[in-house]
Amino acid sequence: MSNYRIPRSLVHLTHKDMHSDIISRFEHVLLSEYSVGAHIAGEQLEQEFVKHIGFKYATGVHSATMGMLIGLRACGVVEGDEVITVGNSDISTTAAIHNVGARSILCDIKLDDYTIDPDKVEDLITDRTTAILPVDMYGHPSDVKALRAIADKHNLAIVQDAALALGATDHGLVIGSFADVAVFSFAPLKPMGSLGNGGMIVTSSPEIHRSIYLLTGYGHSGVFEGLELGHQDHIDEGYNVPIDPFQASLVSAKLPRLSEWTARRREIVGMYVDQLSGPGLHIPTFRPSSEPTFRCFTICVQDRGRIFSILRDNGVEAVLHYVPPVYKQSVYKDTMLANFELPVTDQVTDSLLCLPVSPELSDDQVLQVIQIVNDALAS
Repeated sequence: MSNYRIPRSLVHLTHKDMHSDIISRFEHVLLSEYSVGAHIAGEQLEQEFVKHIGFKYATGVHSATMGMLIGLRACGVVEGDEVITVGNSDISTTAAIHNVGARSILCDIKLDDYTIDPDKVEDLITDRTTAILPVDMYGHPSDVKALRAIADKHNLAIVQDAALALGATDHGLVIGSFADVAVFSFAPLKPMGSLGNGGMIVTSSPEIHRSIYLLTGYGHSGVFEGLELGHQDHIDEGYNVPIDPFQASLVSAKLPRLSEWTARRREIVGMYVDQLSGPGLHIPTFRPSSEPTFRCFTICVQDRGRIFSILRDNGVEAVLHYVPPVYKQSVYKDTMLANFELPVTDQVTDSLLCLPVSPELSDDQVLQVIQIVNDALAS
């Protein structure tokens, strides 16, 4: 049980509210024949995702990390290639790039919304660059429309890490609309999380979808012409990574309420923006064309350690995502990643503080967080 009176997630309250629907879906998976329950749950979620979110194709996988790896492969990224991404993301981003044999080339971010700076991308492109991997950090939409123009000019693919941005829009379109592939996460504590893990790979390209479908099914061709009955033909080395049927069922139950929860997160952030104040405070701002969702509300403050401790001592589960930045993690200390100079990334990660925006929070709880932060800034 949480020791925080204002935790970063109150999703258990939503699960209680949706108890009957969730349990009935779980029972269907558990008590149906395996070919009905286990397989249909994932397929149903894929169909519902296309209906509610958009895109022509959606493929459920067990994690967004695996989704990015598969997305990169489906876009033709191979060993020795370079992929431009950011240094303030989770290690899942760089790990996905490296696990296809490519190299991460880190681009600095914008101070206003903590996403990749398109003005700095083109200088990083070489003859080995094959893709750009923007990250919608904290649910803030990257300017992928601007990146699309750069990518088209240099014949590059875009694989968008939208793990934290389900529910956001940009230029009036669903997040991922300007990318070749976008990947969403259903991990716990994401904008629409499951209980375990899960992710969704989306695309509107039939060719890329065929590659994704192949790679998520062991590389099995699914074609039996010329083979004896019961024989199999694998035409690539793929993976066995379908989304777990129980996680798929839970996400299916939640999907129709995504808009409601996104609106509530934006209301909470609106309270933070209107009422947080104090010396040394930086509040993110967003392009007028973008509508973020919020995994949390990430501000930057001076004397971060002191304010972080005050919040936690007062029962507020503030967190630090992702600190230190990935290129300063021990795993990369003897690699080329440690040599990148990213001054804005450093500025943000040295001062960021993530405040809770769980849609179940009451206005009174949000006001308590605001008061604690404002008092700490003023002291």
